[in-house]
Amino acid sequence: MSQRQRTDSANGTSSYKKVLNIDTINPAVREAKYAVRGELAIRANQLEAQLKKEGEAQLPFKDIVHCEIGNPQALDQKPLTFIRQVGVHV
Repeated sequence: MSQRQRTDSANGTSSYKKVLNIDTINPAVREAKYAVRGELAIRANQLEAQLKKEGEAQLPFKDIVHCEIGNPQALDQKPLTFIRQVGVHV
């Protein structure tokens, strides 16, 4: 949703002009990046590769659950449907 500024004209009508655009947004926001490559994700990938290469014998577990990426269903959590169901009616 973009920010808009209301302007009233002399004839009583009003219009809106956008005030938030690529030139007015904070440069830190423009430069922000989303990457799931933190230390936890990198280590999980290393362990997963080790499991595939050496099998379960070298580690005390047999699989990796990538829960650091914001996917709660990877941990068998049920999807949040209530919010979606309410949102449909709004």
